[in-house]
Amino acid sequence: ATALNPLSRKIKKLASMEDKICSKETGAALECLSGFFSENTMQTRRNLRAEIDRQALRLSESFVESFAPVESLLSSLDVQMRELEETCQDAQEELRRSRASTAAVLEQARGLRDQRTDLQGKQRLLNMFLESLRLREEELELIRDGERPIDGPFFDAMTRLETVRKNARVLMAGSREQTAAIDVLHETSALLEGAYERLFMWVQRESRVRFRQDGLGLEGSARERERGRGGRSVPLGEEEGDRSASARRADREGKDRDATLRRALWQLRERPLYFNHCVRDIAAVRKQVVVERFFEALS
Repeated sequence: ATALNPLSRKIKKLASMEDKICSKETGAALECLSGFFSENTMQTRRNLRAEIDRQALRLSESFVESFAPVESLLSSLDVQMRELEETCQDAQEELRRSRASTAAVLEQARGLRDQRTDLQGKQRLLNMFLESLRLREEELELIRDGERPIDGPFFDAMTRLETVRKNARVLMAGSREQTAAIDVLHETSALLEGAYERLFMWVQRESRVRFRQDGLGLEGSARERERGRGGRSVPLGEEEGDRSASARRADREGKDRDATLRRALWQLRERPLYFNHCVRDIAAVRKQVVVERFFEALS
């Protein structure tokens, strides 16, 4: 009975596993195991486990061989990924260097813009400074060119020249840097004296011509017209009606020249030597004209 106990236990165990043994899974497993040996002998049953291991090994080797191309592809992909990572790192490093250099360039550009703004402001101040200390080309031509007429623009240029010299004197008095002011005064001194000399000669010539033509001076034209009418006073409307267009134009030109002569004499007051000489010449010419008219009246 004792010897039969292990067997009875196995029988009972198999009886308890009846449901599992009769299941589809168990049948499929037994059918799979039947392919491992051709005959059911003691030797084949003993070698069943070893055969199963060998079959598993063969399957594993076949699986590994099947995945060799995949492994090769994965290795190649890994190499490419490492290269791509290195390229990305290089690009990132280059980007950092570019940002650093770009930041320096941008900072330099901002500095240059600030310098340009500062220089533009200084340029405007310099232009204003130079404008106050020098004449324009057309003003220089009006003063230097002896062929130009003595008229309003000439006097304006002389006034501008006096203003430039005044600004130079102010600069010389209020600044430690006196070289520029001295240079301006030196350059304009001869120019101003030449202008006064030209004005002096023009006054002498013009006064002789005007007094000879009109008789007694700057108001001589009106008196000459009255004397030409026998001393008869003519109303302004009748006088305008009698004169031709050319006579009226000549009268206007005479008045303009009289005004210019008066302004020239007023300007020459800045040079007493020229002014006194012109006054003496005008008085002498006027006296000579009076004497000539007196003798003409007696004859």
